[in-house]
Amino acid sequence: MILETIIASGVVYNSTDSMQPNGKHTADLEGLYPTKYLNELIFRGISPHVLHLKQGTPIMLLRNMNQKERLCNGTRLIVSQLLPTIIEATIMTGTYIG
Repeated sequence: MILETIIASGVVYNSTDSMQPNGKHTADLEGLYPTKYLNELIFRGISPHVLHLKQGTPIMLLRNMNQKERLCNGTRLIVSQLLPTIIEATIMTGTYIG
């Protein structure tokens, strides 16, 4: 609903999903878990395969990225710039606003 109220054009980010071999019987992981299947999986607390964002959208971190800079799980930010492989955002709350 928030994305629909923001007039800016949106950017779509897709995840890159694959299975990592772990052990000696991993020769056919692509056959057992094709990328299309992995992209359809939905887990609580993990971003979906397709992420739609717009500049000015509020977002929240789901992982600790840099605790010293207060980029921790639950930190609220607002998207300031969307680049091809980078989402730039500004902290909205707490002692590290801006």
